[in-house]
Amino acid sequence: TLSAGDLEDAARAWVSHLHGLSTAVIVNDRIDVALAAGAEGAHVGQHDMPIRTAREITPEGFLLGVSTHNRKELLLAQEESADYVGLGA
Repeated sequence: TLSAGDLEDAARAWVSHLHGLSTAVIVNDRIDVALAAGAEGAHVGQHDMPIRTAREITPEGFLLGVSTHNRKELLLAQEESADYVGLGA
């Protein structure tokens, strides 16, 4: 429920706080905020931007994950080169 600005501020704080550690900051649902905050990646749902499209606007090495709920979504995530998937009900 945070505004984009408040979410970016929170993400920037975590990016700064965790700098140098082996922990990645992943922003949920908001690729734009993740990029603006310098996060290492973003996680999208089935109704958010497709991974294939996200790859076109994110730098190399940017982590992209997607929520999946069935085999079809899992295979699509693999086809679109998601870095990881979340499996849910």
